[in-house]
Amino acid sequence: MVLRKTSSSLIIGIILLCIIILSLLHFQLSRILDAKQQYLSNSIKLLKTNELILQKTDVLSELFYLNQISSQNEALAAADLFDYTLSILINGGNISESGNIVFIEVPDSEKLLKLKEIESNWQTYFKILNRLSESPENEGLLRSLKKNYNSLYSFIENIQSIYNSDLQNKQTSALIINIIAVLLYIILSILLFILIKRRFVNPIKSVESVIDDITKGRSVFEPSNLNNEFSVIHNKLANLYYKTNEISAFVKQLVDDDYEVRFKKYNKKDILEFSLVQLRNKLKANIELNNKRQEEEKTRQWFAEGQAKFNDILRESSSSINLLAEASIKNIVKFFNAAQGGFFILKEQAEKVFLELNSAFAYDRIKSLNKIIPIGEGLIGMCALEKNTIWINNVPEDYMEIESGLGEAPPTNILIVPLKTEENILGVIEIASFEEFTKNEVEFIENIAEDIASTLETTKITDKTSVLLDESRKKTKELAEKDAEITEKMQELREIQKEAKRSETEMFGLIKAVDKTLIKIEITTRGKITSVNNLFVKTLNSRKEEIRNVNLFEIIKNKDEGFINSILSKVKKDESIEQTLTFISKNNSEIFVKSLFTPIKNEKGQIVRILILASNINETEKLTKEKAFLITETEKQKEQLLNIHVKTEKDIKEYQKKIENFSKELNSYIERENKIKEKFQSEKDKKYFQWLGSFKS
Repeated sequence: MVLRKTSSSLIIGIILLCIIILSLLHFQLSRILDAKQQYLSNSIKLLKTNELILQKTDVLSELFYLNQISSQNEALAAADLFDYTLSILINGGNISESGNIVFIEVPDSEKLLKLKEIESNWQTYFKILNRLSESPENEGLLRSLKKNYNSLYSFIENIQSIYNSDLQNKQTSALIINIIAVLLYIILSILLFILIKRRFVNPIKSVESVIDDITKGRSVFEPSNLNNEFSVIHNKLANLYYKTNEISAFVKQLVDDDYEVRFKKYNKKDILEFSLVQLRNKLKANIELNNKRQEEEKTRQWFAEGQAKFNDILRESSSSINLLAEASIKNIVKFFNAAQGGFFILKEQAEKVFLELNSAFAYDRIKSLNKIIPIGEGLIGMCALEKNTIWINNVPEDYMEIESGLGEAPPTNILIVPLKTEENILGVIEIASFEEFTKNEVEFIENIAEDIASTLETTKITDKTSVLLDESRKKTKELAEKDAEITEKMQELREIQKEAKRSETEMFGLIKAVDKTLIKIEITTRGKITSVNNLFVKTLNSRKEEIRNVNLFEIIKNKDEGFINSILSKVKKDESIEQTLTFISKNNSEIFVKSLFTPIKNEKGQIVRILILASNINETEKLTKEKAFLITETEKQKEQLLNIHVKTEKDIKEYQKKIENFSKELNSYIERENKIKEKFQSEKDKKYFQWLGSFKS
């Protein structure tokens, strides 16, 4: 505004200039004091950090002395950090703290003297710390270190108190300066207020009365008695009055629901006009949106009521397929005020798939029609093939007669909906109407079609279940008749099982006896021994660990691999081979055994192992050799006797006596051989060899 007197402007300018100068001085002094306080605060934080580092060094040294840590490296590293931060405190400079660069001011003489004392004590402490790292078990060094630690700690506490005292002084000075500045601000503000009140408030009150007239609707604007400066404001208020009247008329038309109202001279840069136009557009959009929501709500309600109605209809008519088809198509046609409708069911007959018209409703009555439509033919067939809804409006007069499944011409709008569950087609519904179907109606019918399809599928399953239940009753009766026969056979089977169990028990006892009386060896088809019984281990005077995984030819006389392979090749052809083997025991003695090689097969009939059952004939073999020797000697004696010329009867008798003695001795050996055979071949042995012979045959 332009003031009437320049002296008022000058005074206001001087006061404002004083306020500005005072603000600058206040700002500068506050900045300097804040910086001083910040430097002192940084130094105090660094001293606290040094205090923590010193405590850490002391704790690590004591742990090192107690052998709880292996080295003094961490303590020495902490000491280096303490030395570095102490030098920053003494000499000033920048230091990194939590990722930020912090400035440390050079201390004054008093603080510097105290820091020098700390530095002197620290050097002594550091030397003792180094000595302790070299002599960790020196208790005297630890005590000296503790003593120096306490001294250093007290020095650090002392200098912290000096820094804190200095910081408090600076804060007090800042507070005093702020108080003085505030008092000066208040005095200058009071002076400025008095001047403004005298020069501006009274004229403004007169303008206020004019504004009050505008707000109360007074339309008379008399010439202003104010000075020229405020008369301009008076004229502006007049313009505001006319603008207010125009806005009031605009709002009144909006209240009367006239959303086409406009300003005479609309200006987008006028915030009020622009806001009112935006409000009009928003109200118009909200009314339209509200109408749309009401329509949607009405549609949802219609949808829910229709859905509930058809659910009741489907539940009541789900007892049979014909009843379901008739009730569904009848109620759909009536619900949509359609002309006619048809319910087609998918059927299969003689490997042919087709749609059969199960129920039709037209012009308020059920119609009896017979119609079969192959899949893919006409609109009905295409709907079933493609599994999609067909929606046709404005159909020509002869179109339905040619293409539709109902055969009636008048209606011109067709809706064909598939009855499907997931992707399985069960049938098709066709509806013909004189009026066009809406999108909501089509969506509703599609939903109803899904419910009908589910009910239809359930009904089919129920019918099929009934048929299966009847068949099941018949089969149950047949099974009951056969149950007696099965019971008798089960009794016979139990007797057979008892006999088999007895045979199994006898066989188990026989195998157990054989395991104790016969040598048992299991080998692979290549001749490697996989398992042996204790009798074989005892016979060879060896251990199982020494024999297992050894090839059979390695423990027989002469180690004849070809001889063993020839036996195995015959056994692989599913033959059982009897063979006498000569094993070599651990003490290199020969053991004669009579062996039977038998193949062992798996469930597929493949030979997987070979079983060797053998009896020790070592004694029998020795007797056989002695017998052969005696026979040979006897023959020799006979030849000698025949060659000797018998001169006297006395000599002949002597030779006869010798022959008799040889014969007796030979007979005794024969009897001894038979006894040994009886001893080593009991009745169980004979029975087991007979059992093996039965498998061989």
